[in-house]
Amino acid sequence: MYLGELAPKNMRGAIGIVPQLFITVGILSAQVLGITNILGNSTGWPLMLGLTGIPALVELLLLPFFPESPRYLLIQKGDERTAKRGETDDTQQVFIVEASGRKLLLLIGFGICCGACVVLTVALRLQDSVNWMPHIIIACVIMYVIGHSIGPSPISVVVTTEMFRQSSRSAVFMVAGSVHWLSNFTVGLVFPFMEKGLGPYSFLIFSVICLVTLIYTWLVLPETKNNTFLEISQMFAKRNKVEIKLGDENSPTKQDV
Repeated sequence: MYLGELAPKNMRGAIGIVPQLFITVGILSAQVLGITNILGNSTGWPLMLGLTGIPALVELLLLPFFPESPRYLLIQKGDERTAKRGETDDTQQVFIVEASGRKLLLLIGFGICCGACVVLTVALRLQDSVNWMPHIIIACVIMYVIGHSIGPSPISVVVTTEMFRQSSRSAVFMVAGSVHWLSNFTVGLVFPFMEKGLGPYSFLIFSVICLVTLIYTWLVLPETKNNTFLEISQMFAKRNKVEIKLGDENSPTKQDV
């Protein structure tokens, strides 16, 4: 949310996915360190657990030196001079998320995840009768991770930041984050029982969820690329046939910060 408010509109998506990139790198690092021969053993796991405190400590020490976002300073503090001084300059390192758009990447990501789950179900069902099927299983897992990394994982955070107005963005971001991690916890808790009861067909449930989300994204979600927060609000208002009242908080000049 902080990065989304700092970035200019043509770089908001590219900058917004940086945290997810580091989260993915962190997960990969944890998987590597968790190997039994490294730290994934009875003597090494306390050290591995303690390592997570290092980036948290670094962020804790550095964040007091970071400025507030221009949008927060202007809209909620009324400090126009400081907000203008803190505006981020436009740059030309435009990533694929800006070139392709949020909606397209979400559709591609959920489509890959859906297809990977279906093929994975078939591969798991046939692995005992076809000797090369384990290779397909590994490929499906890798493809699912790629699909998730293309759209659902990073873009959902960007879209959440863009869809809501300044007055409600922080609250919505916290709700969305809570639902996200609660869903992760639920899947981790429930999946062993699903696998025990359904076997390889467990992944069909996830494929259906991905398909429904893909259809919803296609029909409902507008493209927010290169639009200001005000323009995005107006798109939703037009679709819902409601009128946006532009007060002090949501005047066009302030929304364009």
